[in-house]
Amino acid sequence: MPVSTDGVLLGAWARFHSSDTLLDIGTGTGLLTLMLAQRFIDAAITAVDIDETAIVDATYNIQHSPWHKRITVLLCDILAQPFEHTFDGIICNPPYFNSGETAKNSQRATARHTHTLSHEHLLDRCDKLLNKEGSASFVLPKVEGGAIHRACQAQRLALESNLLCTANHKQAL
Repeated sequence: MPVSTDGVLLGAWARFHSSDTLLDIGTGTGLLTLMLAQRFIDAAITAVDIDETAIVDATYNIQHSPWHKRITVLLCDILAQPFEHTFDGIICNPPYFNSGETAKNSQRATARHTHTLSHEHLLDRCDKLLNKEGSASFVLPKVEGGAIHRACQAQRLALESNLLCTANHKQAL
């Protein structure tokens, strides 16, 4: 997948109350992971993706960075992966689209459409993976952003910003 303006903005704007442990869901080439490593100099970062080719690319990019010792890369399904700890922050440039024409390339379709990772499942998983003060940052198109906003409200996750769609864990609405 090519680098997108949305992803770069997400990496630059995401903020966390604490940043000791961070998680990048759907790391792709590792761009967001590397941006987090550069911004949060003491963070231990876990980068996960379900796509083997993406993990190969991310691993290469991360191993050739000055921050590789603080980053763990995992090939896994985020919905099934057990973790030994919770995270201070989660960043995710999630699949955008709930409907519409899907790409013929299966990797691109998985990355862009919610067939394998719905926004509701993503929010539920973030709820379980975040510590009490943790927060998650996403970037979504307007229509899908509105839907995830409503899903956050239903799960009692507070939105800090509609522009970035940052969800704070367990805060009152």
